[in-house]
Amino acid sequence: MTSSISLIIYNGGLFKDHWSLFIPTIGEDIGYRLHATGDLRTGFEFELIERYDLENTNRRHTKQFLSEITDVDRVIQVARQTPTPGPSLRSTSYDGPKVRLYQQRNCQDWVIDVLEALESEELVQAGTRSQVKTQS
Repeated sequence: MTSSISLIIYNGGLFKDHWSLFIPTIGEDIGYRLHATGDLRTGFEFELIERYDLENTNRRHTKQFLSEITDVDRVIQVARQTPTPGPSLRSTSYDGPKVRLYQQRNCQDWVIDVLEALESEELVQAGTRSQVKTQS
């Protein structure tokens, strides 16, 4: 099945925006939502939502087309297999070992990792990953 893949950016207000990947299946606004859900303290996990309706979400968002795709099932499989970020922020009550956390990784980093994996398997057009840039 031929389709497309887009980046959905949900406005985070004072916080970093939340990113999801979207593959339409019914028209342009209903389809698969693939994202890493969670937070910096507890870590993230993969979530696939089928029949996600972009028009009926109350969250402000923008949609950015990324690439045409031909193998939707394989794209979903690659996203599912891409490791999600683990915990990278300690709570104020943390009293465990003092190990330095070098980099905070979030849903934006996961989207980039997925796009890199999709590019390496030639499931999206070359250069797709370079279309997105994380927030500092």
